[in-house]
Amino acid sequence: PGLPHNRPLTHAPPPVRRRHEASTPAEDTVDLNFDPIFRIALDDAEAELRLAALQGLIEYEHRDLIFPLINLVQNDEDARVRAEAATALGRYALAAELDQLNASDAGTVRDVLIQIAEDTDEEEEVRATAIEAVGAMADEELDHLIESIYHEASIPPKRGAVYAMGARAHGDLARPAREGSGRARARGAATA
Repeated sequence: PGLPHNRPLTHAPPPVRRRHEASTPAEDTVDLNFDPIFRIALDDAEAELRLAALQGLIEYEHRDLIFPLINLVQNDEDARVRAEAATALGRYALAAELDQLNASDAGTVRDVLIQIAEDTDEEEEVRATAIEAVGAMADEELDHLIESIYHEASIPPKRGAVYAMGARAHGDLARPAREGSGRARARGAATA
């Protein structure tokens, strides 16, 4: 019957319990929306809780999460959190490519992911995740960036570039298959 009102809000539960509470409610109770709690947890002092919050927001699609994600990918002290935030930004990169994100937000997401991918001072796993995420967006500058990172000596960024190439090739591979089937039909009609 309700929350205990005698417990001051300044006394947070222990970190282990906070991590457990942040990671289990969505799994156990699919009919409740914990997004507001996960949004608050993005600012928690514990990196594990910030990671759990990012994972809890995996289906969150509203644009109001873009700038908190940018803040995390650019400023969080934990590389795992920065990488997970880059992954989350990748969902917005895909939305932009599908024309489901306004041009301003799309440009911001693109620019931030490129900045992270190009930053050789950034942790390699974070760079790899950023290049993989931006791979959903198609333009010639990104083609060159992905190719350039692919030719780096280090494996994690190279792996991210390979994933980005795969994301980009998927649409290109589907197009010739569709065109080929159309040409085959046209040839069949011409010989009939």
